[in-house]
Amino acid sequence: MPIPLGLLKSHVRVDFDDDDALLSLYLSAATSYFERASRRLLSQQTRTLKLGSFTDSMLPFPPLVSVTSVQYVDGDGATQTLAGSEYIVDTTRPVPVLRFTGTMPDLDPDVADRVTITYVCGWNDPPADVVRAVLELAAGYYLTRESVALVQFRPVPFGVESVIANRSVPEFMPGVDP
Repeated sequence: MPIPLGLLKSHVRVDFDDDDALLSLYLSAATSYFERASRRLLSQQTRTLKLGSFTDSMLPFPPLVSVTSVQYVDGDGATQTLAGSEYIVDTTRPVPVLRFTGTMPDLDPDVADRVTITYVCGWNDPPADVVRAVLELAAGYYLTRESVALVQFRPVPFGVESVIANRSVPEFMPGVDP
């Protein structure tokens, strides 16, 4: 987990271990919520993107760390690896775009996902505002364990929503030139 349990325990001022499993669950849920809402990953992960053709494509879940490989199924049905000189990665946009250059080889028409891009993305060390937002959300889960409190309704804290809005990237749409 990119945010240590000890940091959440300090944040909610818990100095005992009885609630560690519960706090870990809430921290995991808060992390998942942030990642889905912002379309960013709090830790580095290897991802694959499958395409039907050599189409310029966004690589979701920035920041992009590296492109590991671009493989394709050629006209004879064999899996090949495309040379790194046959594509460039445009990192000037909020979501990096892999662009194919030159003439691409023929693909097997009988295979649906003919091109596979493997890449590493996500933060190695999430920014402080992101960590704070996830901690605030996890703390809210811990302190208000029911969906509705009898005294007051509690929406997602404004600080969390503002960080998500600030850090969000556009929705990923395969095959659409960004």
